[in-house]
Amino acid sequence: MNKSQERILKNKKLRRRRNILKRTIFFLVLIFIVIFSMIKFGVFNINSIEIKGAGNIPKNQILTASGINKGENYFSSPNKKRVKALKDISAIKNAKISFSPNRKVTIQIEKRIPKAQIKGYAEYFIIDSDYRIIEILEKENEKLMVIDGLKTNKYKKGDFLFIKESEEKNLLNMIFKDEEIYKKVSLIELKKSYANLYTKDEIKIELGSYFDLEYKFKMLDQIIKDIEETGKSVSSIKMEKGKDPIVVMRN
Repeated sequence: MNKSQERILKNKKLRRRRNILKRTIFFLVLIFIVIFSMIKFGVFNINSIEIKGAGNIPKNQILTASGINKGENYFSSPNKKRVKALKDISAIKNAKISFSPNRKVTIQIEKRIPKAQIKGYAEYFIIDSDYRIIEILEKENEKLMVIDGLKTNKYKKGDFLFIKESEEKNLLNMIFKDEEIYKKVSLIELKKSYANLYTKDEIKIELGSYFDLEYKFKMLDQIIKDIEETGKSVSSIKMEKGKDPIVVMRN
């Protein structure tokens, strides 16, 4: 190939690159114009707002936290920021926000489910399975188990208990996960070195120390099953008074 041919080939490559660059710039400008026009003519402006799954959480509280308002541009704020603000509401576990072609915003709320209540000095702290304080009540909620023995003076609504792992948290985790035991327990008494459980049938379960909890719960499940099947009248179950658990009958 002579120099003349090399020059022609080089010019062709250069023109091809220029054409590709021109087309790229053209499409970028076109996309910008389209987006600008859509924003200017309110294509992304919110026409209506629907809130689902909120239950008794006030609608105004959800709208204020999300920062979503009718007539405003949906993309004026990132959804990640909105969801974070919604999750700051103590009763909300998670939220999803979507925008439809008819300019409708849907806010789907996942509420926190009350799991137990912690007995304070003059109030009850309602918590979920993440140990977040959903609300604080002056009176006991008769539908929830009571946890006695945790210090509550430094906590407020929206706080999380047990930032660090602890023996008490490990015990509560096991109770929450064991549906059979969870359904039967009405009171959990937490002490520094041991714990007691009280069932709705007024059976005292002397759990003992916080060690070997998996073994204790396995045995406890079997004992409770046997009590239900035989109809035995039991006053207490002692988990650490001997080699095996001791079941004490009522007089």
